Amino acid sequence: MDNLAQLGLTATTNAGGAGKWRKEYSAALRGANVVILPDNDEPGQGHARKVSQGLLGKAKSIKVLNLPDLPPKGDVSDWLAAGGTADQLIALAEAAPNWTPSEKEPTASTEHSEDRPTITITTEEHQVNEQAVAALGRDAGLYQRGGMLVRVVRDASPAAKGIRRPFSPRIEPLPPPLLARAAGRERAVVQGLPDKGGTEERRDRPPAWCVAAVHARADWPGVRHLEAVVDLPRAAT
Repeated sequence: MDNLAQLGLTATTNAGGAGKWRKEYSAALRGANVVILPDNDEPGQGHARKVSQGLLGKAKSIKVLNLPDLPPKGDVSDWLAAGGTADQLIALAEAAPNWTPSEKEPTASTEHSEDRPTITITTEEHQVNEQAVAALGRDAGLYQRGGMLVRVVRDASPAAKGIRRPFSPRIEPLPPPLLARAAGRERAVVQGLPDKGGTEERRDRPPAWCVAAVHARADWPGVRHLEAVVDLPRAAT
């Protein structure tokens, strides 16, 4: 990106290379006119699709510009080294069509990839736990009450001599196994691989030590408080 910056162009790239785009990066480009310059290989093309999907609905415009006459695995630096100029690059960018997802290509909205919090598993356990708590705040069926995580369930047993109505709602503590499911459900978890100097993005549940720590704390910012639950009679229609 230094070569583009030297030409007076605003440019950036994400850490880790192709396939390492994270949802946090999209927020920095909200409202921007973005031109993506992929490398001339399959990882580069796949990365361009992933970035485009991540920016959909956030960036003002998205264009994917495949530079002409790039060698295999070549990138914009190779194109500039072969004689490309800033004016030519700007003209190509202006002429490029806006990116739109193909009908066969799943988008971030259909996969909910941008809606899933990302939990990065590292040795910094307190940071991992905070990410898991943030993920819990997005669960519509989860509450906190009296220093416990709770859920609302309906009593499926028959009424007992008029003491309770059948299927009446009640509040009960959330068991740790369900907490693991709530924190990891449909979430993209990035598993740290410090020995390999990188990360592996995959769907998974948070580790047991994270679940235990989150379950034991008495306050969960972002999780709604619940004092009581009542069942109102359904209005006649």
